[in-house]
Amino acid sequence: MLAPGQAQAASPPAFRPRVGRRQQGAGPHRHRHHHRTRRQLQNVTSGRSPSPWLVDKLTMTTAMVLLLLHNLAVVSALTCDLCRPSSCSPLRPDCPPGDVVLDVCGCCTVCARQVNESCGGVYGLLGRCADHLECFIAPPPVGQAITGHEEGVCKGESNRRWWSSTALSFSKDV
Repeated sequence: MLAPGQAQAASPPAFRPRVGRRQQGAGPHRHRHHHRTRRQLQNVTSGRSPSPWLVDKLTMTTAMVLLLLHNLAVVSALTCDLCRPSSCSPLRPDCPPGDVVLDVCGCCTVCARQVNESCGGVYGLLGRCADHLECFIAPPPVGQAITGHEEGVCKGESNRRWWSSTALSFSKDV
């Protein structure tokens, strides 16, 4: 108790709500849903922003995958050595006269492909058709693209009508 004549010690100012507006949910537990533990906050934010370490690791993984794909493309590329006609194989004895073309590398003469023989393929490794024939390639299944590496069949003028309605024709440069 206070003795007469003693002043009461100043107490801290009391919380006073704003005048004129009553706050909804006023009461001792009105802010309970806003308080979260650190663990809850970590759980909320952990899925949204990956750590810098994880970003660096993903970036490095992406770079390695791209480098691997580039190396695979280089390995699968066609390489032609310096042209030495002396190292070319002789023409086959059954090669029709005048039906010769240059090989894929443009160095050696080889027999041109004849009627119903395969042609085209990756880098044209299956060969080129004779001058009077064309390399016809069946259209790819629906939804697949034409790559230019498809295998074809050498066909002549007599097969043109049937093949032109069902296949793609490529010039002798295939």
